[in-house]
Amino acid sequence: MLLVKPVYAGSTDKLLPVENSIENRLVYEPIEVIYLDFSVAIAISDGAKATITCDGERMAEGVITMSDDRGHSQVAILFDKTILPKGKTYKLEVPSGAIYTQGQPAIAMDRYVTSFTVPEYITTRGCSIQEGDTVGYTNSISFYYNTETEPLGTPMATLYREGVPIKSVAVNITWDWELGQMHAHFGEYVDFEEGVHYTFTLPEGSMTPRFRTDITNAESRVNFIGGAATPPSEAPDQTPSLCFVKCSLFDGTTTPSDILNEVYFYYNVPIKLSEDPKIQLFSYADKSLIKEVTPTLTHDDVWWIVACDFGGVRLPDDGAKLVITAGSVLRAGGKKGQNFENTIRITPTPQSTDQVEVDEPSIYGYNGRIIIDNAPMGELVSVYAVDGGLIGRGVISAHSFVLSVEPNAVYVVSLLGRTYKVML
Repeated sequence: MLLVKPVYAGSTDKLLPVENSIENRLVYEPIEVIYLDFSVAIAISDGAKATITCDGERMAEGVITMSDDRGHSQVAILFDKTILPKGKTYKLEVPSGAIYTQGQPAIAMDRYVTSFTVPEYITTRGCSIQEGDTVGYTNSISFYYNTETEPLGTPMATLYREGVPIKSVAVNITWDWELGQMHAHFGEYVDFEEGVHYTFTLPEGSMTPRFRTDITNAESRVNFIGGAATPPSEAPDQTPSLCFVKCSLFDGTTTPSDILNEVYFYYNVPIKLSEDPKIQLFSYADKSLIKEVTPTLTHDDVWWIVACDFGGVRLPDDGAKLVITAGSVLRAGGKKGQNFENTIRITPTPQSTDQVEVDEPSIYGYNGRIIIDNAPMGELVSVYAVDGGLIGRGVISAHSFVLSVEPNAVYVVSLLGRTYKVML
């Protein structure tokens, strides 16, 4: 039998957390809750509070309470959506004795201090082209960021050849669950000459974090070398990325509950699973992984069905995120294409004999607008072109929600794990 020893500080037998949700992080959002995880059951002293300080000055105070998600081994420090000044490093301080081992008050946590930073700028996490790469041709370049991003105005990026600007392009700035994204589509393939140095830049001030408008991005830049390749005479397969058509959680076949068992995703095109497919369940509140399962694939007369069994795991009160990891589902029959990361939110509903009927959202197009009636508040909606390119994303903030798009086109709208084709 494997015995897990509680984590204490050396020979003094003082309690220490094994995980801290803010430690050494870059924090771009208002601070609402900080979690401390322990390897043993803990308790909290009456009236215990933590503070956030900067250069010895108290900036905020939070109440220490037990978390709803992790039983007796996690505390939540609650702040009132505190917005701290940017460009500074802060300390979270928990006083001595505020947290102690359940049933053993003598084994308590000493004064605990950990640091984090609120950056002055959003910095680049990565790029679809690596710095110094040799690139023959491409029709798009993307940058990625460690916070959810939204555009400022109409941002433009620029491509340089040996330091001389040769092409400017409007970019799409969006986000997907703590990952900021900038996508530049050139509209055609750009051929990069052999040995020539190129630079692609997105200027400072093009975006802001989703939940703060006082922070903007530093310049994003990538340098690469031309590879003298010839672009294809015709565009390659423009088949859109794979996405399921419906999910058993939302099609009326599954009774709403706070327990998650089997989940089925339905595809209307031939698919196969990759060599290492994964479907993951995350806590919506703290983004921690609850469970990871390996799906299976079946096929009937109409559907290709990806099934996963979470074995009766209980959903957190704040809900969860269900994620089909990118590349888990592939097109079958010799066609290219795979899924991007598909994410849906699950809100737990305790089992009850009283069933509540909810109107399904109605999605249609009119005069350059996509209109969603009976829209579910707070849910993420994504709009794609028929070639799979992302047009934009938004969080629904009204029961009759409107997205402005270009007229005379066909769009695919993804909402609550379902897709809808809209013609304008």
